[in-house]
Parts: sequence; C-alpha cells; structure tokens
Amino acid sequence: MERFLMHRREPFEITFLILMIISGSTQLVSRAVPGSLAALLPTWVQYLWGSLLVVGSGAALFGILWRDVVTGLFAENFGLSVATVALIIYGSAVAVASPVRGSIVVALCLACVISFYCRKKELRRVIRGLPRK
Repeated sequence: MERFLMHRREPFEITFLILMIISGSTQLVSRAVPGSLAALLPTWVQYLWGSLLVVGSGAALFGILWRDVVTGLFAENFGLSVATVALIIYGSAVAVASPVRGSIVVALCLACVISFYCRKKELRRVIRGLPRK
C-alpha cells in the first residue's frame, strides 16, 4: 500500500482529469459549433456527456487530492468509473460519425479507458487490503 500511495498523484492523470473538467464545463455552458461532433448529437446526449465529464473527473480529482486516504480512494474509484463512461460515449460517437478520420481520437479514448480501468483495478486491490473496522 505504501508504494501505491507514493504514486497517487501522477501528473498525467491529474492533467487529463483537469482537461476533462474544462471540456465538460464548456460542453455544458456553450452551444455546439455547426459541423462539430456535439452538433450531431441530440441535446440530451450533449448534456449527459458534459455532466459525466465534470462529475467523474471532479470526483476522481477530489479523491486524488483529498487528505483522508480511504475517502480519497473511494472517490477516485467512483470518479474514474463515471469518467470512463463519458469517454466511451465520446469515442463511440466519433467512431459512428467518422470511422476513418476519427480513428486517432477513438484510439486515444480507448487508451484512456484502458488506463482508467487498470487504475481502478489497482484501487480496488488497495481498497480490499484496507483494515476493516
């Protein structure tokens, strides 16, 4: 567990979560630009996508930065789950809208989903090892 706690604040994960919060926030407060992927989606999907980005990334970032390790682990685990759903929605929308031109974006979404999944497995392993009260 000590080794894991030393690596909790990985710069890539924190930076990516901050960028997802910014992206989700702009999706929620701005209108879709004509010709963009967001313009092709129904309004409710745009709001769902933006909300999942903000809530998931915010919860994961909160968990990483929170001083109480146990609460932080649970918050990060929850946040990564929600953020993963947002990435799956986005990657799926890109794959449907532009399968060839969007292949790099889909590959990046898939890489992040795999990264978040591996992180969640590590978090679950640490959570299971915590002493029970």
